[in-house]
Amino acid sequence: MSTAAQSGHATSATDDTNDVAAVFLSRPRSRLRSIAKQYDEAAQQTITPTDEPYKIIWGSRIFVIGGVLNKKKSRGRRSWVIREGWFLTELTTTGKVKQDVWCCRRCDAYGKPQFFSAQSTSASQGHLLRLAKPSSSF
Repeated sequence: MSTAAQSGHATSATDDTNDVAAVFLSRPRSRLRSIAKQYDEAAQQTITPTDEPYKIIWGSRIFVIGGVLNKKKSRGRRSWVIREGWFLTELTTTGKVKQDVWCCRRCDAYGKPQFFSAQSTSASQGHLLRLAKPSSSF
């Protein structure tokens, strides 16, 4: 193989590697930003019906602020757990609504947010009670 052919092959292999790296390196950056920071940025954004809502990304999961896409619940959620976290709407990769979840603010502060189904508050309530209990290891 000629030197020109080898260098062309090496260049295309490098380009392929860079393309693959760009796809995978963009994900960890989203993990470095906490849900709280992304939520604050999303809350500051004003949304008109034609705008796409700000997406909150954690790993491979995509969220928007709960109630932004579905105006049927226009009164908002009235549960007490809103003081301890955020209600988010999880989206599929195609942008369709998957489910409503609640994200724990305390766990997010430690860099490990936990998500619970928002259909009822029993799971999030149990989670908060486990966080509040002092450990009794003897």
